[in-house]
Amino acid sequence: MSGYCSSGNKKDCKWNNNSYSHLIECKEDSRVSLDFADRCYWAFGDFEELNKCLGPDELAVGACSSGSNDDCNKNASGVRCCALKTMTVNQSSCSWQYPSNYGEYRKCDANKYVRGVCTVGRWASESCGSYGKGALYCCALDN
Repeated sequence: MSGYCSSGNKKDCKWNNNSYSHLIECKEDSRVSLDFADRCYWAFGDFEELNKCLGPDELAVGACSSGSNDDCNKNASGVRCCALKTMTVNQSSCSWQYPSNYGEYRKCDANKYVRGVCTVGRWASESCGSYGKGALYCCALDN
């Protein structure tokens, strides 16, 4: 996963002249794809929580976000995490990106991958950045 957009309680994310409540971008990188182990799981969080993969060498391969209800398996947000076999995440390279508006698409810098997300749904919170509209956690890999 390399990009992310979440909405409030409307379809704020735009793509190809259509509106969506949630978007993710996946980039093809066979070097990384071939390194994924069989161990994958969902990490869930509440509104305003900086929700990320639990293990040190895991990347996000999917995400879920809610509008005003707990729409992600009775949680506000979720991130699908998969372990890497030989590659390692450079923890010191990780940083959160915060969109300033609902529906603002965020993408990790080149050679970085998603490890976490945050959503506030329709709540005006400061927990996911200065405007509280969501967050994307990006990290580089070693090896």
